[in-house]
Amino acid sequence: MKNILLFIILLSGGIIISAQVPEAFNYQAIVRDESKNPITDQSVSFKMSILKGSITGSEEYVETHITSTNSLGLVNLVIGNGTDKTGTISAIDWGADSYFLKVEIDPAGEEDYTEMGTTQLLSVPYAMHSKTTEVYEEIQTIADAAALGNIVNAQLKNVTYPTDEQDAATKAYVDELKEIIYDELLDAGMNGVVKDVDGNSYKTIKIGNQIWMAENLKTTHYANGDAIPDGTGAGDISGETDPKYWFAYVDDLNNVTTYGRLYTWYTVIDSRNVCPDGWHVPTDTEWTTLTDYLGGTSVAGGKLKETGTTHWTTPNTGATNETGFTALPGGYRSNNGAFLCIGIYGGWWSATEYDATYAWSRNLSYGNSYVGRDYNYKEIGFSVRCLRD
Repeated sequence: MKNILLFIILLSGGIIISAQVPEAFNYQAIVRDESKNPITDQSVSFKMSILKGSITGSEEYVETHITSTNSLGLVNLVIGNGTDKTGTISAIDWGADSYFLKVEIDPAGEEDYTEMGTTQLLSVPYAMHSKTTEVYEEIQTIADAAALGNIVNAQLKNVTYPTDEQDAATKAYVDELKEIIYDELLDAGMNGVVKDVDGNSYKTIKIGNQIWMAENLKTTHYANGDAIPDGTGAGDISGETDPKYWFAYVDDLNNVTTYGRLYTWYTVIDSRNVCPDGWHVPTDTEWTTLTDYLGGTSVAGGKLKETGTTHWTTPNTGATNETGFTALPGGYRSNNGAFLCIGIYGGWWSATEYDATYAWSRNLSYGNSYVGRDYNYKEIGFSVRCLRD
């Protein structure tokens, strides 16, 4: 029995031949099997039909394509440039009625088609902005580069979709394509990169079903551009809830490059989001999801810690960094103003409150493979790792 294939269908408005009525327009899709795995580097055939009036309307135009998926399962077609044509696409009066695109496929590249569904053309092809094609080309360039083993472009998730004269459904398809490409690359073991609002770049890594930053946060601004108040040089901050400080260990900016900055919990929970858009500070539950996936708190720490003693104090017990998380011992800032334990200890906030005074955190030590789960004063300075939404 033929597999049921799952598609993310994407229609772009690139007009291939300049005319008052479009002669052709672009179509992209991810071809997946019944387990949602992409069907890669394989010949597939399509039958595309433009129907008039409804999903069961008359066939105004029909054509077939034989093409190949790429390493991500992506196919690119130009509707209007197929073969075995019935009707003429240029003869369609797009303004006279509503039109629908019916897609059929044979994953074996032959003519035993399975219907995949029919979608209304919410914006007629010639009304769509040609910049949509540029967006697709940009995404495809990124994907092709990554498939060759290069790092994922830092701005993949931030490719700008031209919003003028666009319909929301098409924009949603573009956004979903970006997500799919990003996930497939991480599944293939290729590190991603994300940028914060300050322009700092962070490697990312997929662990289980979660995508984490593989570096500690460095930003001095919230995602909306507002500055995080600078607490560098501040003394005792016991009991303070505002402003929301940021610190470099012992107020030394040279440490920021390696260890990132230290933040109060009040920075972590601010609605302006200390993480880049599309990312967040993990909750206590999400931290537990990570450690459970890695076999529990008694062994997960070793799998998360950077190996060697360049940054961790000897013996750095159990460190394998097999996850690529590369946890570093950035120490912490006490509420009395002291900076403590760099090289010995790393502490990371969760976004979950314990009570009015404390919040949950995770910690790692040079002397064991444990991941500690503790609650700490909200005003102290800990490192932050962001998790993708």
